[in-house]
Parts: sequence; C-alpha cells; structure tokens
Amino acid sequence: MRGAIWIGWIWVMGCCMTPAESRGQNLLWNDTLVLLPLSSLAPAGTSLVRFSCYQDLSYRINFSGLFLQNWQQDPNTNNLFLQQQLKYRIQLNTGSAFRVTHLLSHDLGFQIFFDSITRFQPDENTLDTRLELKLSKSLQLIVLSNLSTRFFNCYDYVAGSAGVDRYLSASFLTPLLWIFSGGLGWNLREAVKVDVGISAAKLTYVRNKKIFSQPGRESCFGVSMDQDYRFEYGLTFHLLIDKAFLTRFHWDCDLLLFKDYHQPVDMTLKSLLAVRITRFLKTSIQTRLYYEREVSSALQIENLISVGFFVSL
Repeated sequence: MRGAIWIGWIWVMGCCMTPAESRGQNLLWNDTLVLLPLSSLAPAGTSLVRFSCYQDLSYRINFSGLFLQNWQQDPNTNNLFLQQQLKYRIQLNTGSAFRVTHLLSHDLGFQIFFDSITRFQPDENTLDTRLELKLSKSLQLIVLSNLSTRFFNCYDYVAGSAGVDRYLSASFLTPLLWIFSGGLGWNLREAVKVDVGISAAKLTYVRNKKIFSQPGRESCFGVSMDQDYRFEYGLTFHLLIDKAFLTRFHWDCDLLLFKDYHQPVDMTLKSLLAVRITRFLKTSIQTRLYYEREVSSALQIENLISVGFFVSL
C-alpha cells in the first residue's frame, strides 16, 4: 500500500514538470503572476534612499600666559589663560526639499590671576536648530531656534567697607536665553545666509535667585526680582557667513537681531577669523559684540586673539 502511494506521488510530480503546450503555459503565467517592471517603481537615475545624514566635529584648544616682573601698573596682570572650543554639527536631508540642521557650540575659557581670582571667561554654550523647506533655488521657509546658557558661576567684585565683596552675576540657566522664530530665508551665493523672522519670540529664564543678592539690583537681564522669566514677542534678523578663502583663511560670522515691539533692538554678533599655520596649528581673532538695553546701555565688546591646536573630523 505504501509503495503504491509513493508511485502515485512520483507520477503526479512528473506530470506537473512535463512541458505543456504554449497556450497552457501562457494561461498558467497570466493567472498566477503580476509582473511589475522596475520603471514603474522608480525612474531611471532616481535613488531609492530618501534620507541622508551629514555630521562634522571640530575641537580647538589655546593656551597663553602673561608674566611680568617689577611691573608698576595693574598689579594683577600676571595670569594664565586656557580656552577650548568644541563644535558639532549634524544635518538631516529628506530629498532635496526639507532639511534639519543642529549646531552645538561650546566655548570655555579658564583664566587664573596668581594673586587674585580665578574665573571662567568666556563660558558660552549654544544649540542652534534650523528647519528649512525649500521653495525655490535660493528661497526657503524656515523655523529657527537659538538656545544659550553658561555652565559655571560668574561673579562681580565690588569694593566694600570690609574689603572686596563678591556677588553672583550669572550661573547655569541664569540666564537661559531662547529665541525662536519662523519666516523666510535666502541663500546669497554659497557662503551667506540671510533669515528674516516674521514672527519671533524671546524667552529669558532666571533659575538662581542669588543673582539678586547684590544691593540695588532689582532686575537681571530684564527679569524682575519677583519673576522667574520674561517673554517677549517681535521680529528677528539673522545673518550667517561661513567662508573659506585664500587656502588658509576662514571667516565665521553670526549676527542675530531681535526687535521687541515695545523695546529697543537686542544685538549679538560673533565673528571668528582663523588662519591655519600648519595642519593642526591655527591662530584666530574672535570678536563678540552684545547690546541689550536691560543689561547695559553701552555696547559690550570682547576681543580674543589666540594661537592653539585645532582638530577637525
């Protein structure tokens, strides 16, 4: 009985594998298969990968010292200065129309006065986020976010009756500045971007209330003593320049203007001109300009000239 079953099974398989007539073959294929040519899935030359990601990392460290002997002016001028700068950028592209870019910047300086104080200056940490929706070759719809704060405490030193008094002037999340906006952006050539925030807002947050311990200080960065934050609404203008020229030179410029409808304009300008001496050695001139009426009616300027090691990945 079992042998008959095996013989019958072999006979059925043989019949199925026996070549059939042309009409039978066509009927079989037409009834059981639906053929989709590749041209209907993707046009020739079109990549099936819809997402791409790019990232870069750069790190720079500078060291300088100033040592004087028998100096008759400015007795606290002998000092050591160490500065590091870290930048990390990641960019996500979805096709050619939408792009998201994150830029994390960390600047930290450590300055030691031998017979006086030690301070962290500069101490600035920013996270920039940029969303772009391409409308034409040089025009985009944009959403911008700029978040910044410092990590370490900063103090003001005031002469008092018992000596020098120290008062907190800034610390972590004191303040936290967040400017976000939506508007239009233009690409001018390859290295220049101009953004206009048609609708923008600015949030200033103060976490550490010890900043109000200094006598006579009733507000800090526009935030009053009985509040934790201040919210402003207005317009923004943002200019970015990232230009390399003459092989060894590189210029980064970041200008951000915020105009509250009822207050004067706030300005932040960061400019960095770097010159590459060797593969890992670079000198730079860094300039920062700040103007915020709630902090000071004068334009604040910081210049830093440095030479140090530079690594880019």
